[in-house]
Amino acid sequence: MKRLALPLVLLAALALPAAAVYLENVPTTLTQPDGSAVACLIDGDEFFHRVHDAAGYTIIRNEASGWYVYAARQGDDLVPTTLAAGRDDAARLGLAKGLLPAPAKLREARNALPYMANKGAKTPPTGTINNLVVFIRFKDQTEFADSSVKFDRTFNNTTAGYNSLRNYFQEASYGTLTVSTTFYPIPGTFLVSFQDTFNRSYYCPYDAATAPDGYTGDPQNSPQRTAREHALLKSAVDAIASQVPSGLDIDADDDGYVDNICFVVRGSTTAWATLLWSHRWALYSQTAFINGLQVWDYNFQMESQFSTAVLCHEMGHSVGYPDLYHYYNGTNLSPTGRWDVMCSTPNPPTHTCSYMKSYYTGWLGAIPEITASGTYWLKPLASGTSGVSYRIASPNSSGEYFVVEYRRKTGTFENSVYGSGLLAFRINGDFAGWGNADYDGSATFDEVYLYRPGGSPTANGDLTTAFFSSGSGRTAINDGTDPSGYLCDGADGGLDISAVGAAGDSISFHVTMPTGVAGQ
Repeated sequence: MKRLALPLVLLAALALPAAAVYLENVPTTLTQPDGSAVACLIDGDEFFHRVHDAAGYTIIRNEASGWYVYAARQGDDLVPTTLAAGRDDAARLGLAKGLLPAPAKLREARNALPYMANKGAKTPPTGTINNLVVFIRFKDQTEFADSSVKFDRTFNNTTAGYNSLRNYFQEASYGTLTVSTTFYPIPGTFLVSFQDTFNRSYYCPYDAATAPDGYTGDPQNSPQRTAREHALLKSAVDAIASQVPSGLDIDADDDGYVDNICFVVRGSTTAWATLLWSHRWALYSQTAFINGLQVWDYNFQMESQFSTAVLCHEMGHSVGYPDLYHYYNGTNLSPTGRWDVMCSTPNPPTHTCSYMKSYYTGWLGAIPEITASGTYWLKPLASGTSGVSYRIASPNSSGEYFVVEYRRKTGTFENSVYGSGLLAFRINGDFAGWGNADYDGSATFDEVYLYRPGGSPTANGDLTTAFFSSGSGRTAINDGTDPSGYLCDGADGGLDISAVGAAGDSISFHVTMPTGVAGQ
């Protein structure tokens, strides 16, 4: 049967470790067969993309006509309507916004991809990481227009308050991790890049008009795509390897592999050329070495998607953090939103939550547990390693518990949070170490979930009002409030916090422990 639509919600053909970065509202332009331009936005990661208009209506390509049209849902799949994107009114057919293929479809396609395990241990989360950045442009592209100073500032600037990768990890790790970046080919005043022997279109899926030399085969799992990307990166590594000083420690964990290498590729992403989208992968089909160390895991960054937030998210994976957003998000549920950079990437990026810092990187020690009713105080998460979070047991679950912390909207890296106040998280110990990527709401649940008004196991709620404080008017969370401290299945969790105080240098709150719980 002939396929009628080619979704722009395409799964990348990646043999990836379980690590990604989710981007929202990335601008792109589609060209209709009549030559008209359609301004669109892209949401997604290296596994799938959704193209939509400013109102949120999903756009797909009708293969039969070549037109980009609004999508409808038919069973588990997206199908084309007769409404042309940029010309017709999607609302008149009553189409739903935010349409995606069914989660089962996304999972089925992703699970069919080959999986390449991460080599060796994670990069140590303390000490110094020497990060390598390699710039690449294609045969038909001019040199990068930006000065080397711009990129050096984004990676290495140590000026107080500057939005740089180095400053972020210095602050987030409480001074225990330094990320130092060097650039290759070694630049002068302006950037110098490795120039490939193929045009940009060679790295796009085949299209008779726009990419006649593009890669062929199943766009979800094309051996040609893998071969071309890996050959490109091997060539780039071979070209710059001799420039990396032999005395530069690029293997802090001594596993024989380069700890961190990032390829920054000239130009913008495209709506459905999945190779040309920022992603993380492994160089498993080629062998490339720098000073005797093999290049394996790498970050691939498109110039147009380059930001401190994306860099911090990807470096977060390097030090051990999992993704906190859903890979199969057919219901648009966001576990933490921008309250954690491993779920969402506002720029400047925000801190990871206290549980992540305690469990995964050890930047915080074991979170102290509240076992007795009383009034307690919290300092802002970014302020230091003491007094910034508490753990509270659920009387109704042996595997799930609560963590509270204080987030203060201040400085550079906490200025992107929605407001200042106490946050209440649900932690599912049964999924410790899993992150939230594989959530399906039935057998697999979130490791980390942030309570917010209107939230439930089936409704996202309002993450912009997730914080509690006397100034916000939200001062309590219990089984009868909105939000309540519900468990992953929606049952009462037994959390009882009241009298949340003003958001200042610290914040106070009262905990009532149920009768029979230790400490009563």
